[in-house]
Amino acid sequence: MNFPFDLPDALVNFEFNGRKLQWPPPCFIDFDGEVLALDLEAKTLRVRFPNQERLHNPAGLIQGGNLVTMMDNTIGPLSYVVAPPSTTTQFNTTFLRPALPEYDYVEVFGKVTHQTKNQIFLEATVYAPTGKIIAFGHATCRMY
Repeated sequence: MNFPFDLPDALVNFEFNGRKLQWPPPCFIDFDGEVLALDLEAKTLRVRFPNQERLHNPAGLIQGGNLVTMMDNTIGPLSYVVAPPSTTTQFNTTFLRPALPEYDYVEVFGKVTHQTKNQIFLEATVYAPTGKIIAFGHATCRMY
């Protein structure tokens, strides 16, 4: 697991719902995410997730819900390093093609598309090693 950045100072001791933030998030660790690039100015994050059999559906493909989790594991941490803590209020996903068993990994590119005083809007795209888009999603989060 590679998570090469720390929480912004304002979040180091931040408590949400009576708990200190865990960094990196436990679900990011569980999916063996590896941060490839973070651009704070552009508000983007690229993460690689290994294709693990435990994430497959009966057909041997990465299950759609796990692809959504990978997208959330990309835009969630991104939202925390560019804005105040937030929770997702909406996440819409479109699947274009399967994540095949022969792929060693998939990569997710996340970006902030808009931000207001109380909301942050993000996009995430899942790519196959071939560069083809597997799925994409749009999220709306409420900031606290």
